[in-house]
Amino acid sequence: MESMSFVFGIIGMSLGSMGFIYGMSSLGQIKEIKKKMNELDEEVKEIKNNSNLPRD
Repeated sequence: MESMSFVFGIIGMSLGSMGFIYGMSSLGQIKEIKKKMNELDEEVKEIKNNSNLPRD
């Protein structure tokens, strides 16, 4: 995660304060997306465990 912060920091420094704000908001959105992906992955695993479907 530190590397992504570094990348967004570099983008922000090269584009000024508006770029920095964009980078920070993008980083927050990435965190939200990762959280939702993990939640959905857990739901899929739970559904597969509770059903008779063939497992991958």
